[in-house]
Amino acid sequence: MNIDAESSTVLVLASIFGMKGGCVLGIGNHIDTGAGHHLTNTKSLAQIALNALTKTS
Repeated sequence: MNIDAESSTVLVLASIFGMKGGCVLGIGNHIDTGAGHHLTNTKSLAQIALNALTKTS
């Protein structure tokens, strides 16, 4: 099961305003049961996003 409410908003608004948009999604616990491991390694996710933002196209 996957729940994401913000990514589409980011991408649609970027498109409307003629900008590039992107999202970095992490995997967390199961929404109903809570089973799984909490989202870890967020520093790596942030670094990936920062690297993508600072690349020139």
